[in-house]
Amino acid sequence: MRRVICTAALIVAAFLLQTTVFTWIPYLTAVPNLLLIITFSFGPLHGSLTGLIAGCASGLLMDLSGSDVIGYHALVYMYLGYINGKLYQIVTPDTLLLPFLLCIGNEAAYHIYIYLFSFLLKNQLSFSSYASGIILPELIGTLLLTFIIYGCCYYLNKWLEKHEKRSAAKFV
Repeated sequence: MRRVICTAALIVAAFLLQTTVFTWIPYLTAVPNLLLIITFSFGPLHGSLTGLIAGCASGLLMDLSGSDVIGYHALVYMYLGYINGKLYQIVTPDTLLLPFLLCIGNEAAYHIYIYLFSFLLKNQLSFSSYASGIILPELIGTLLLTFIIYGCCYYLNKWLEKHEKRSAAKFV
């Protein structure tokens, strides 16, 4: 129960920061995608199901905050959370290079999805202006915040595991 509450609080806090505080900063041309960081952080730390659920919650919050279609962002966030959760059995989450690579890969997949279904279907084919105006500034901002947020998720996971083991030892 403690894990669910902490995860939900982290997702809501990231959503509020992303949609309110970062939009008020005048020199930011693109807002860092904190919910994407949360989504790709929970996969390698907890597994596919947790990554999928975190992605679904993050995507639904994004959809409810301003998307025309409910499920548009939820779909891509769910897929990314699930795919990143497959790394749970392959890599160790304490590697310093892991959040960097996850950020670049997930940002690329997210923006390809957005470009294909938002711009290309509307016959707006200028990928170079989309890449230079939105993808690159958002990638830089997201990369800068990735290590902080991934570190918070990592240490929160360690703290929760310690309390879960202590609770399990008391129960037995």
